[in-house]
Amino acid sequence: AVARHFYPNVTQKHGARCLPPCQTWLPRQPEMCSALKLVCVCCLIRWISSSPNIILIVTDDQDNLKGMHPMSKTMELIGRNGVSFPNTFVSTPLCCPSRSSILTGLYQHNHDTYNNSLSGGCYSAHWRRHVETRTFVNYLRAINYVTFYAGKYLNEYGKDHSMSNTAQMPTGWDWWAALQGNSVYYDYNLSINGTWHHYGHNETSDYLTTVISNMALDFISSGRERPFFMMLAPPAPHSPRTPERKYKSLFKNESALRSPNFNVPVGKDKHWLMRQSPSPLRHNEVMFVDEVYRERSRTLLSVDDMVTNITTLLRERNILNNTYILFTSDHGYHLGQFSMPTDKRLPYESDIRVPLLIRGPGLPQNVTINDTVMNIDLAPTILEMAGLKPPQWMDGQSLLPRLRGRGAVTRERFLVEYRGEGAAHTSPGCEARGSQVANCVAEFDCKCQDSRNNTYSCLRELSSRKNTLFCQFHDAENYTEFYNLKTDPYQLHNLYWRSCSKVHREANFQALDYFKVCSGASCHRLGA
Repeated sequence: AVARHFYPNVTQKHGARCLPPCQTWLPRQPEMCSALKLVCVCCLIRWISSSPNIILIVTDDQDNLKGMHPMSKTMELIGRNGVSFPNTFVSTPLCCPSRSSILTGLYQHNHDTYNNSLSGGCYSAHWRRHVETRTFVNYLRAINYVTFYAGKYLNEYGKDHSMSNTAQMPTGWDWWAALQGNSVYYDYNLSINGTWHHYGHNETSDYLTTVISNMALDFISSGRERPFFMMLAPPAPHSPRTPERKYKSLFKNESALRSPNFNVPVGKDKHWLMRQSPSPLRHNEVMFVDEVYRERSRTLLSVDDMVTNITTLLRERNILNNTYILFTSDHGYHLGQFSMPTDKRLPYESDIRVPLLIRGPGLPQNVTINDTVMNIDLAPTILEMAGLKPPQWMDGQSLLPRLRGRGAVTRERFLVEYRGEGAAHTSPGCEARGSQVANCVAEFDCKCQDSRNNTYSCLRELSSRKNTLFCQFHDAENYTEFYNLKTDPYQLHNLYWRSCSKVHREANFQALDYFKVCSGASCHRLGA
């Protein structure tokens, strides 16, 4: 009822439109109070009874190469009972910036979270004061949704000791169970409604994915009359990739996807970070990549169980048909592509593509939609699912009209951006290399996965006419890459100097400069 009072840019779309005027008039016209209260109560009852529940599940580091392979039950329960979006991309291929985009519907340059470090904006004072209060969940709570969070939040959450209470609950949440720091599976702290609770190594009661699942089941079982929004963020398949005991021996004969760009030697047509040795990876290093793939797959089986348990309970309580379920990942992951071992942070397809499955009331079943969609579209989509008109300042677009068969997503171009990070001590077993590189891996001859000048802005274009990637790296070389994915889907050949005319290069730079500063509706222009 207070939605318009506190959030003037939000318009309610359900039958409860009388509620904001009721909220506004009551103090001014007390003689109408009783009648208006009755009208408001009737509207509220009608709104509550028709408002859908919404569940958003966000995994950590799940790629779209073979990332869904272990999750047959999720594919059945959500994908074949709903809609799949094979052309789903993230605006930044790293945890904290991408999760910030999911929560706000904003590109990185508009929420100012640039990487996973506190100095890079991850759960910084700026985020807490100026951005967190605008996450989409605040709008849901303002229209009487009960809101619930469990799992990993932002990488630096609970680690800024300048705060008086490191376990504080962000605005907008009624029930809060957030992980301190980055993904783990055992031996961790959860902020339970603002107080730290420690979980140890008990294999039956402390495995984080199972803890998240059980909390979600308890919440659903509580039987509230109000609609709920639930966001679940399990650690899988992020490192340290610890599976449940019952899954430790599975996938013994599986291997990472041998795509045409798997373990190819990288030459001078890619930026310097990609040109590090070893390239190609040696046999033992390829075997290690395969083991990482198997470990990741084992952890995802527990997420598959979580999805099964939740949908089963929703069906038992007769609310599954009035519940939207969205399943996605915060970004993709490379496993040996271009001889880069195991990580994210790169602008290539392996890192920026993610799965997206959606089921819910009134949506078609077993349908694939090939429109270009993004992580920044989730916030406006969820708001519209709840009956709200998304605020104009959001950079993303609601997918709900497309899900209901009312036109296509009007996006042909979008921005991929990242600001690299470095650290003095990057990996045990690797010699210190200063503070300019990060994620150097001992198992791969200390090959580094990131650097401070792994900073780039890319224009990705995907339409019936074009399928290209244009990237400018902000390093000493001022390196530029251009790929035509229609003829080179695995991005093996940088065409920037070979087939890009001066006019074409200037047009791409001009479009890229436009997107780097776009905001709200302006991000939907130029075929955005």
